[in-house]
Parts: sequence; structure tokens; C-alpha cells
Amino acid sequence: MNEDLTALQARIDRTNELLQRMLAEVAKTPSTHAIFVDAGYLYAAAGRLVAGTEDRRAFDLDAEGLIDALIDRARTIFADSRLLRVYWYDGARRRIHTAEQQTIAELPDVKVRLGNLNANNQQKGVDS
Repeated sequence: MNEDLTALQARIDRTNELLQRMLAEVAKTPSTHAIFVDAGYLYAAAGRLVAGTEDRRAFDLDAEGLIDALIDRARTIFADSRLLRVYWYDGARRRIHTAEQQTIAELPDVKVRLGNLNANNQQKGVDS
């Protein structure tokens, strides 16, 4: 039993050593950050908060303004870092952009990733 603990401690020590070396190397390079947005969750939360419903069709969301606000907030948090991009994950029938998603996709520094919407309007496959 003691040998198992000794072996485990040695592995933990080695992992910590490797992490310290990796962090020291990363510290030498300029920082970069990305913003990941689950649009379905964002719309549901915003709709529930502002309009009392999670139904996206019941309200309009200023996605461009919201993305700008997220970027500004990230700049505050990561002051010495540059934005790689905003990843906007959403669902669409047959993965065909809606007009709103197309507008978002055309924004600078934004990549829209679409999953399929099933018969119950549930987003599937956006993370693949």
C-alpha cells in the first residue's frame, strides 16, 4: 500500500514539474484569448430575464451589441491579451444559417458554428 502511495506521489510530482515548465514557456509568449458563446443558452437566459420567455421568436436580441459587450468585458479581464476570435455556437435547420446568424457570421473576429435543430428544436451536433 505504501508503495502505491509513493508511486502516486512520484507521478503527481512529475506532473507538477511538467506543468511548471509548460507555464514558464507559455509566460514567454504573448497571451491570446477566445470567447465561446452558447447562443441557445444565451437567448434562453436573456429571454427569461427580459421578456419572461425562452422562446427566441418572442423577442429581438442585439447580438452585435452583445458580442461587442463580451469583447469589451474580456479586454477588461485579459488586459494584456489579444482576442483570437469569438466562437458563436448555435443551431439551425439542416445547418443553414438564418439571416441573423449570417449577419453574426459576417462580424469581424466572429466564427459561427452551427449544429442541427431536431424536431423538438433542440440543438444537436454543434460541438462536433
